[in-house]
Amino acid sequence: MRALVQSQVDTRALAEVVDDWCDDDDFERVAEILAPWFDAETGKFNQASVPLLVALASALLELERDDEAAALIERVLARGDRHLRAEGFRTRAYTRLDKADFDAAWEDFE
Repeated sequence: MRALVQSQVDTRALAEVVDDWCDDDDFERVAEILAPWFDAETGKFNQASVPLLVALASALLELERDDEAAALIERVLARGDRHLRAEGFRTRAYTRLDKADFDAAWEDFE
């Protein structure tokens, strides 16, 4: 899976594939294939990874791996380019909205 990160794969096409897996509730598969994109050592924290972030965060939340999802977002916010960080803030805001933490969600939207 790590070699896929270093390849020239079209991340938008990959996002479409993993979206289909999410539709089929195959969240474990999504988490397995996308985790290397956001690994501290192998990750690509750039705009090309934006379509993959939401899928991975959603899969982790569906798998009730909330701590991993939170760590993912924090890593993206710390290491990502401005496009990926913007998506990180948006994703975290929606996660906070789902938990009825409205004040924190508004902070992310701001």
